Amino acid sequence: MNTINPRRVHELMKANFPNVDVAKSSWINVLESDGTVRSEALFGLMDRFVHADELLAEACRKTGGLVRRRELASYVQKHVGRGDIRLADMAFHGYVMILRNGVATGGRCRQDARHEMSRSLRMEEDLLIRAMLRDVADEEWLLNEIEHARVCDMDNGAMRSLRFAGDDRRSLGPRLVEAEYVDSDGVLVSLALNVDKDGRLYELDIWKVDFSPLREYPTGDRIVIRTST
Repeated sequence: MNTINPRRVHELMKANFPNVDVAKSSWINVLESDGTVRSEALFGLMDRFVHADELLAEACRKTGGLVRRRELASYVQKHVGRGDIRLADMAFHGYVMILRNGVATGGRCRQDARHEMSRSLRMEEDLLIRAMLRDVADEEWLLNEIEHARVCDMDNGAMRSLRFAGDDRRSLGPRLVEAEYVDSDGVLVSLALNVDKDGRLYELDIWKVDFSPLREYPTGDRIVIRTST
């Protein structure tokens, strides 16, 4: 199973998880009177709205990660009561939300953050991605892909991350390249170029470690490649 850190899960949930109207939603209890998970109720909700085997799960900002469907009851049992639990497939087609008191609801997501108007890569983005790809085995094929790429800006605190537009059924795959550089204010910035499960470019994730906005956009001559495949 792929791994994903809690910070990234939080960003994905913030960008894609719908705002649930508590008053208008239909709720069911997924806990027994003794506090144990009612598996039949939980998986009945999951079977209706979230069909994936690999799930994004978050109970609070530091507990996010990927959870196998067969491990879901244990995850819920561990975290219920500590915060509202959010569950979704990685393409955000459907969701389930479990409140602290053990009642849950689910639904279909809107077209998620990728419904926003896509655009062409800006010159500085194109040059950065090309620099990150310079030691990748499939560099030529991926360089050809970015020639006509369309992207959407991601809402992650003015750090200028972006997602490549494509089929809404795509989901996050492995990390292709990791790099870093130091912004003009001396703060470290982490860069990750990720692909989907079919090996196509999925997103450029930019994260400034103190969560402040970027001051200067990274350039190829300033980044240090940490890993590439």
